[in-house]
This record gives sequence, structure tokens and C-alpha cells, in this order.
Amino acid sequence: MAKRSELMKIIAVSIVFLVLISGFSVIVYGSGSEKSISPYDISGNSSNNTVIANIKVGSGPYAVAYDPSNGYVYVANWYSNNVSVINGATNKVIANIAVGSEPEGVAYDSSNGYVYVANEGSNSVSVINGANNTVIVSIAVGSGPCGVAYDFSNGYVYVANVNSNDVSVINGTTNTVIASIAVGSGPGDVAYDSSNRYIYVTNWNSGTVSIISTSPQVIKKYSVTFTESGLPTGTSWSVTFNGKTETSTTNIISFTEPNGTYSFSIASINGYSVSPSSGRITVNGANVNQAITFTAVTTSLYTITFTESGLPSGASWSITLNGTTKSSTTNTITFKEPNGTYSYTISTEDKNYAPVALSGTFTVNGANGNQTITFTAVTTLTTVTTPTNYLLYIIIVIVVIIAVLGVVMAMRRGKNKGGPKQWQEPPKQQPPQQ
Repeated sequence: MAKRSELMKIIAVSIVFLVLISGFSVIVYGSGSEKSISPYDISGNSSNNTVIANIKVGSGPYAVAYDPSNGYVYVANWYSNNVSVINGATNKVIANIAVGSEPEGVAYDSSNGYVYVANEGSNSVSVINGANNTVIVSIAVGSGPCGVAYDFSNGYVYVANVNSNDVSVINGTTNTVIASIAVGSGPGDVAYDSSNRYIYVTNWNSGTVSIISTSPQVIKKYSVTFTESGLPTGTSWSVTFNGKTETSTTNIISFTEPNGTYSFSIASINGYSVSPSSGRITVNGANVNQAITFTAVTTSLYTITFTESGLPSGASWSITLNGTTKSSTTNTITFKEPNGTYSYTISTEDKNYAPVALSGTFTVNGANGNQTITFTAVTTLTTVTTPTNYLLYIIIVIVVIIAVLGVVMAMRRGKNKGGPKQWQEPPKQQPPQQ
């Protein structure tokens, strides 16, 4: 069996050598959005069965995967120990990314946008970030990793290790190996069946296919605890973490989350500053504690002076500002206020005077202020008696007197029953005789 295995390897190397002689090209066939890439001289497509491009890549192109998030095609080059990145829109190589030794398998993880490359010669998997086409981590796996496949139902990546006869399971969230599953002899390739959620592994030496039954990922969660200090006992405060808001009147607020990086923010409280007010927290296999400190803020107050003019000395007047009324018998009234815009009203107990304006507004902006209040005398209308009025009164009095006299005379005539006496001539006297 060992000799047969060595023979098959020699045959495989010979085939690769023939490919090298042919020019290390990747043949692209098809049209539209559906493209296939093969390291061999294979042509044909369901559309028109014609080769549309011949793309130069690295030495010994062996495996290929497509990233739909950026439209790039990733080709693992076995001999040149790198991955060629082809822009699917132009069919041009835009980058060559160095990976481990003898890269033989490649797969795309749609949950994180990463490309996983199995390096047979270095017993590792290189993880490429499709956003910037750089290797972000190298993961140690079994001996001779060849085929690789992604299971989107649980976010795991499965790597077939031809020499250690097992399959390494990588958690795509943490990029760590969480299990090694024994399979047949010489596992070379692996595929995921989404219809039944099975992983199929081809075993070269034993002539079998191992079927791995996968289960939904069991996600462990960890506590993220925010502990505040500085607030009076019983004060309500809030934390928004990963889009969820919790409020408490104690000094502790807790959340439960799986591994990952999350943002948080602390609600502001009047009269206090908070540190930190926001940030990001990474959960990585352990509980996390975050201290939150509130500090009382001393509000700056500024003097606002109201100065009156126009009132007699000692007259009382008042200003009502922000719900507070102050009175004075001098010409000034003062308030102390923080920054802001305020309205006020004016009054006085002296009814002979009134303010020119009954109210007003002003703004405090980091400095003391002055407001001028002006009072004016109130004008009273009086009735002035003129000589014409005196003459009228005299005439009225005379008329009244005449009327009264007329009434009196009429009453006296009514008392004479016989009426008026007839006038008689008096008798003539005789002259004296001589």
C-alpha cells in the first residue's frame, strides 16, 4: 500500500511538471457572472463551451475559490507558495499573497469574509482577509493539510490532513482549532453538503469517503460587567452595549455575549462627567469587567447685574429671573447663573412709575453681564375748572331761585278766597269854610 501511495505521488508530480511546461496558466471559460477556473487545460461551458481568457498566475496552481464579497478569485500556487488574486471583473491578477509551504486547498468563509488556504508543506492554514488581501493569522493544524471546506451553518472550516488521517475543525469566529476528527487513511479533499449538513472527506489510501455529521455551533457566552463609581446611592444610570440598553440604580450593569468585539456607550447624567463615555470591548473566552467613573461637575456661575434708573431714591423695585424674584430699594439687583438663555420681568411698588419694558431676555456665555432697566413717571389726567364753568353754575343757581320764588307767589295767591279786591277812589274832602 505504501509503494502504491508513493507511485501515485510520483504520477501526481509528473502531471504537475507537465502543467509547468505548458506555462502555468489558469484557463477561464464561460461568460457573464458564472466563471470556472481550472489549473488544467479544460475548456467547455454550458453557455458556449469556449475559452475566453488564459491568465498567468504562480507556479503550480492547484486549488481555487471565489469571494463574492469583492468579486475576486483566489488561486493557490503549490510551487511558488503564494496565492494569486484575480479580479473577476477584468480577469487580471491584482496581487500575489505569500502563504505557507505548498498551498494545496482554498475556501471562502462568508461569515467573516476570510479566505482559508491549507499549506501541506508547513502543516498550517493561512487566513487571508478579503478586504485588504493580507494574511492575518496562520493556524497550526494536522500533518499535510490538503482540502478545505466551509460550513456556513455553524461557521466552521474543515481541513483534511492527508498525513495525520484526520480533519481539523477551525472556528471561523476565533480562528482557532476546536476539534480534530479521525477519518480514513490519506484524506485529501473535503466538501460540505448544505442539504443535509454533512461533511464528505475523500480518503485516498483507504479508498473510502468519511461522512461527518455536523451540528449547530454551540456558542459559549461570557459576562460583560460594567461597574460604576462616583454617583450617589440610588442614582439611575444606563449602558448601551452591542445595541442593547440596560438601566440600574445599583452600581452594576451586566450583559452576556459570545466571543467578539462590541461597542458600548454610557448615558450622560446632569451634573456629572463620565469616563469612559464610550468604547469597544473584546470578549475572548473569558468574562470582562469595565469600570465606569462618574465625577461631579462644578458648574461655573456668572454675575448678572440689573441697574435701574428713573425711580426716586429709596423706591422699591423687583426682578423675576428663572423663577426667582429679588427686590431692592437701591438701583441694582444681582443674580448668579450658569451659561444659558434667560427671560425676566420687571415691577415696582411705586405706582407713579413704570418700566419702559416690562420684560426681556439675555444670554450668559462664559462671562458676567449687565442689564439696564429704565423707569418713567406715570402721567395722571386731571379736570381743570375754567371761568366758563363758574358762569354756568351761577346761571343755574339764579334759575333755581326764580323758580322757587314763582312757586311761593303762586301758593300765596291761592290763599286769597275772594279773589283780588276792586280799587275804589277815595272820597273827596270838602274845603274848609271861611
